[in-house]
Amino acid sequence: MKKIFQTLLTLMLCLALAAPALAEIVNINKADQQALQYYLKGVGKVKAKAIVDYRRKHGNFKSVDELLEVPGIGKATLKKIRRNISLTKGVTKAPKNIATKKRSAKKSTSVKSSKSKKGSKSLKKKSKKSSSKSKKSSKSSKGKKSKRRSSK
Repeated sequence: MKKIFQTLLTLMLCLALAAPALAEIVNINKADQQALQYYLKGVGKVKAKAIVDYRRKHGNFKSVDELLEVPGIGKATLKKIRRNISLTKGVTKAPKNIATKKRSAKKSTSVKSSKSKKGSKSLKKKSKKSSSKSKKSSKSSKGKKSKRRSSK
């Protein structure tokens, strides 16, 4: 019992130490696309690119609320990321080793999805065959019913 308690306590401590690493403050006026994507929950590749493009076109953000003018950033997204963004301080780059891991993970999921697409195609073919068989059997049963009726 004591070992279980110690293990749980250690696990909780590790989680407590790891959580702030993911909840970094991001400088939206200097952060690159990868940093925005990595650190801000709800900001993927497209939204991060939109933020960087908007900043290049219009200059630095003057307020956090100005993010609402970025295409793809709405009130819900801003609410999620508001605690983790700043105009003057915070991280500007994503960790190099983690950024490459994210890319390799995406590649492996695309392979899985292409396999599942192939599987779904074969399932569709099988379902079409079975549905055509059921249509044929229903037609033949209708024919039998009509023959029975006519014979009466």
